[in-house]
Amino acid sequence: MLLFDMAHKHPILLFEDRKVQGEYFNLTSVEWSRNTLPPYHGHDYPEIFWLTHGQCEHRINKQAMTLTMGALVLMRPSDFHGLYAIRGRRFSFTNLAIEPKYWRKCIRRFVDPLRTLYDNKPSVPWMTQLSKPELDALMQDARHLAYQAHSLFNLERFLLNTWSRCVSGQSTSHDHSGAPDWLAEARVQIQEPEMFRMGVEAFVDLCGRSHEHVSRVCQKHYGMSPSQLVNQMRLAYAARSLRTSTRSVTEIAMDCGFEAPGRFYTIFRKAYGTTPLKYRNPR
Repeated sequence: MLLFDMAHKHPILLFEDRKVQGEYFNLTSVEWSRNTLPPYHGHDYPEIFWLTHGQCEHRINKQAMTLTMGALVLMRPSDFHGLYAIRGRRFSFTNLAIEPKYWRKCIRRFVDPLRTLYDNKPSVPWMTQLSKPELDALMQDARHLAYQAHSLFNLERFLLNTWSRCVSGQSTSHDHSGAPDWLAEARVQIQEPEMFRMGVEAFVDLCGRSHEHVSRVCQKHYGMSPSQLVNQMRLAYAARSLRTSTRSVTEIAMDCGFEAPGRFYTIFRKAYGTTPLKYRNPR
């Protein structure tokens, strides 16, 4: 059964119609095709989804942004959205729908992190960009949730791991990329602000190898260049600062190590699909 929001005339999906895996959640993986995704819609439950392949346009609360593989989005029950292919190219994602009554219990139990992650004031929900190893770790957690007993314990373990990734800006799981120890350790250290502020040179120094060798091994195991990896850490820090501080965008850009605010704007918009100012206060 579908309800319709009378103000916007968009369908509202109901959790009762999706409850096939258990009392508390429904986990599905979807590959885009024109006939499988619902139109622009709302729902009476919160959901978490992440892109596992390709890219798509995310129309959310009358705004539009591009999501790429590794994008993780925490949808609130009040949000209206839809996912659309870009130039007809296929994409896939995994979606976790959470039972509304259980969700309200979570809000009461985990007040501090969820107050930030599910703040209703911004017009777009919380989102972050996962690296390839972080995405792999999330998918491993999702497989465990799907194939183990559909218990409240397993659901809470998954949710707490996922929320921790969002709050900390980094994965709480071990590095599953198979990277050599020197590279994995350098990746952990470069997540610290005092390190990523110094740029890619600091990352290469932490690795203790030549720039060319670090570039080859980093691309092989993490699917990105050292510069992209460092910028990923900078942008995660910037996104958290935009949502949790009152500092100006220029101050945040400089604090992340971007000497030119214009370059920060360009890289941020490419990663998050919106400008820093709209990410902070989209209204």
